[in-house]
Amino acid sequence: MSVSRRQKAAVLALLLRNVKYFIFDEPTAVLSPPETELLFNLFKSLKAEGAGIVLISHKLNETLALSDRVTVIKQGKTVLSGSTDSVNKEKLDEELFGAKITSQYKIKKSACNSPILIVRELGVENESYPFLRGISCEAHSATILGIAGVRDSGLRTFEYAVTGALKADFGSILLEGKAVTSIIGFRQAGGAYLSSDGSSVSKVLPLRDTLIIHLHHRSLQGPLGKLGIMNGAFLNSKVKEIMEEAGVVRPYLARTDSCSGGMIQR
Repeated sequence: MSVSRRQKAAVLALLLRNVKYFIFDEPTAVLSPPETELLFNLFKSLKAEGAGIVLISHKLNETLALSDRVTVIKQGKTVLSGSTDSVNKEKLDEELFGAKITSQYKIKKSACNSPILIVRELGVENESYPFLRGISCEAHSATILGIAGVRDSGLRTFEYAVTGALKADFGSILLEGKAVTSIIGFRQAGGAYLSSDGSSVSKVLPLRDTLIIHLHHRSLQGPLGKLGIMNGAFLNSKVKEIMEEAGVVRPYLARTDSCSGGMIQR
C-alpha cells in the first residue's frame, strides 16, 4: 500500500482498539498534497468524534491550520505554548529560529555563466528503481535548480544517477566538465550529496566517525600522515568545530540515530 493508505490502516487498527488519543510524528513528510488533504480530513473526523490528537511537525502552515493549541519546543525546552488563535507563523518563526525571517537577502551574482552540472538525455533502467528516460537539465553557479515530481516518478533514481551511485544506461552527466560514472568520480569532481532520507550518513556510527569519512585526508599530517596515520587531536577539534557551527548539540561520540532528523540533516 501507499504511505497514506498505510497510515489510514494504522489509524483504523487503533480505532478498533477504542484508542482515544493519537500522536502523529511528521505524518505529511512524504505525502503528496492530495494525500495530505485526505489525512487532514481524517484528523478532523477523529477530532469531531472526541479524539485527542498531538501533531508533531516542522510545517508551520499545516500546524496553524489544524491545531487548537500550539507548543514550540527548542533544544528540549518549551519556549511557547498557547492557543493557536494567539500566534501566527511569524511569531513561530521567531521563537524557533531566534530572529524574524525576512526575504531581504542579497544574492551575489557569479561572473561565470557557464553551467557547473550538465545532464543530457539521462536514462536509467534499473529494476529496483523507477525508470528515467530523456532527462536533461543544467545547474549554474550562484543558482538553485529545483527538481520536482510525484512519488515514484524517478526522483530517487535521478539522485542516485547524478551522484554516480546508479549506472546511467543512456546519456551523460558532467560535473565541472568531468564525466560522472561513479561515487568516487562525483566526489573528485567536487560534488557533495545530502540524501532525501538521511541515508548519506551511517545511523549506527558515532557522529565523529561519519565526519571523519570527509575529514581523513586533511588529518594525514606530518611524518605519521605519510604512513596513513590520522591526527586524532586535529580530527576531534575539527569535528567539534563543525558540529558547533551546524548547531548539533549531541556529543560527537553519540550515535547518529540518537539525533533528531534536523540534526542529522545539518
